[in-house]
Amino acid sequence: TDAISFKELVKIFKQEKHFWGGWKKIYLILREAGSAEKQLVLKRIYEMEDEELKKFWLGKLFRQEIASFPKTLSSNEAVKRFVSQVPNAVGVIDASFVDDSVKVLRIDGKGPGESGYALSSRF
Repeated sequence: TDAISFKELVKIFKQEKHFWGGWKKIYLILREAGSAEKQLVLKRIYEMEDEELKKFWLGKLFRQEIASFPKTLSSNEAVKRFVSQVPNAVGVIDASFVDDSVKVLRIDGKGPGESGYALSSRF
């Protein structure tokens, strides 16, 4: 897909939506705690702090809604490499790291750098 609604993106990041088109598994990739990208995702998507997110994931594990925590990587480069090599993987990286190896999803019709882009740190 080339575009997604913010509402659908939130469902993916909260692991409420697990498949593209009903059958292609989505692999969610997060950044480590303390990174600017993780802070942005915590603020914009999860609307919680890192400790609250850990409790959120533990609750999902306990209720058997997920089999494991999402994969967490240490750098923009590592997320980009994983997403470029694993079909259907989704992650957030700084726009300056984007190249032809990954696809940028438009969110609610807007791309990085455009006014009102949902994952802009200047939103």
